[in-house]
This record gives sequence, C-alpha cells and structure tokens, in this order.
Amino acid sequence: MRCRLIPLLFSLFFVGICIRPVSSAETLQLVTLDYPPYEYSENGEVKGLAVNVVREVFRRLNYKVEIKFLPWSRSLKLVELGQADAIFTAYRTPERELFLDYSNEILMSQEVSLFIRKGFEIPQTHDFANLAEYHFGARRGVSYGAKFDTAVEEGTLRSVYRVSDGNALIKLLLNKRVDIVPFNRLGAYYRFRKLGVAKDVEELSSPIQSVPSYIAFSKKRNHAALRDQVDQVLKEMKLDGSYDRLTAYGLIQ
Repeated sequence: MRCRLIPLLFSLFFVGICIRPVSSAETLQLVTLDYPPYEYSENGEVKGLAVNVVREVFRRLNYKVEIKFLPWSRSLKLVELGQADAIFTAYRTPERELFLDYSNEILMSQEVSLFIRKGFEIPQTHDFANLAEYHFGARRGVSYGAKFDTAVEEGTLRSVYRVSDGNALIKLLLNKRVDIVPFNRLGAYYRFRKLGVAKDVEELSSPIQSVPSYIAFSKKRNHAALRDQVDQVLKEMKLDGSYDRLTAYGLIQ
C-alpha cells in the first residue's frame, strides 16, 4: 500500500506545480500610443498623467507592468489577439467591446477640440455639415469621440487624411495640406509648446466633446476579475485624493 502511495503523491505534487494559480507578481503587458501628456516616452522614461494612475493602480494590486508604445491600430490588434493584457487610454466603442473588457471607472476624461492655422478664415462652428468642404487630418486608428467619428462614418466629412503620428498631423496642418485637425485638447497644447508652434495654431471655438477614456483588458486573457479589482482601486484613489495628485497637469510640464 505504501509503495502505491508514493507514486500517487509524486503525481499530485507534479500536477500541483503545473496548475498553480497565476501570481499577482507576474508582469502585465500593457500597450498604448504616444499621446502626451497622458502617456509618452521622454529620454527613455515612460511618463504621463495616465501612466501615473495606471502604475499606482497596479502597484496597489501587487502587479508589475511593462508599458509599450505602439501605433494605436497595432495596440488594438495585440489586445484583440490576446498578445497583450490591456490597453489604455481607450475610448469605448461597440466594435472594441467585442474583444475588450472595459473598466467601469473612467481612467481619464478627455476634451476633444478642432484646431486650425492661426488666422485661417473658417466658420466658428461645431456643425460638421458646415465644415464639409474643408480638408481634415486625423490619426490613423484613433477615435475622437462619437460626434467626429460619426461625421466621418456617415460621409459628412468627405476629406480626411490619416497619419500615424501626432506631430506629423500638426505638420500637415502648418504646411497647409489639411485645414482642420481634431486633437485631445491637453495633448494638442502640450505638442504645440514642445514643437514651438503655439503661436501658429488656434482652437476652433470650444471643445466639441468631452470623452471618457478607460483601461480595457483583452477578453482572450480572461482578466474580468482583474478588471473588477482595478475598478475598486480606481474608486479608492478618487476618494483618497491620490488620483487628483497624480493627474495634476503641472506634474508633467
């Protein structure tokens, strides 16, 4: 009897090693795009308002994170295929909800504005029907909120030139290859200042929309439970004041 128990115990021990639960000490692979001041790389250091929050959330949950900057369309494809754990700062769309488990807590709220060259004569309006004759520029794979996205999808805006980089988008505008560009408002002014072109660009009226953005997890990675933990920590951070401290714009200027 004793001889039969030994191989049985050995087998149970071996199986236990193979099926041990994943530890929270593992490193999560997070993807995003270069999108200052929310997430960006400067001198090899990952920085930004959203990065501050994401790092603190996972620190409290005892997870290590690796953040990679990629073109937005590629980042989305990686989480769709389950080759990355999560993506931020993502707008919520029906198409993305097919493969992403979004946090319920908002990670960052972002105002979207339209920008033109200084002195360019154009109607001061948010009615895209009145802007249909103008040439727009936009980043490839990036959502600018329901109002702008719908105007593009329905054909109200007939000319939209897409590029993958935010600075390239600004250059298109200044070189008169496009007339109007949508931008996250904080991100736009950050880039204008860095490029030294703030005096050459102006905002077209007030923001067209305030859009919530989230951290969202790959459904193929089965992170629904982790998503719920992240929601709880985000709530706690907003209550204890740490969220406001980490998202103060002065931290990244």
